Formats: sequence, C-alpha cells, structure tokens
Amino acid sequence: QPGAGSGPMPHAHRGVEVGYILRGRLRYWLGDEVYDLEEGDSITYEATIPHRYANAGDETCVSLWVVAHQPF
Repeated sequence: QPGAGSGPMPHAHRGVEVGYILRGRLRYWLGDEVYDLEEGDSITYEATIPHRYANAGDETCVSLWVVAHQPF
C-alpha cells in the first residue's frame, strides 16, 4: 500500500535478493545508495548489505522477490 514499507531501520542477512517491480513504485535503500524502482525495474544484491524499502508511489506496489538464504 502507499507509504507501507519494511520500517525505518535497515536490516541485513546472509544470501542474495532479487526483486522485480510488476506495478507501482518502490524506493529502496541499499547501503548508502537510494534507488527509485518503477514498473519493469529489477534489483539484485548481496543481502549482507543493509537494506530497507518503502512504497514511494500513490498506488499499491506489486513486486516479485526471490530471497536465497545461505546457511551460517
């Protein structure tokens, strides 16, 4: 939903994440970088980098995510 997100504090874990925006907009904080993702955009990163996200648009964001966790 508009304004929804993962919260104000970034999180990190072992593994890799891949995201694809199907509809709407998503602002993504990845380390010291900020990315504004829109329909058709994708992102891939090592999940050990602190990250968080929020819906940056005025409509529901629909996205597809693959999270590949690595064992400790």
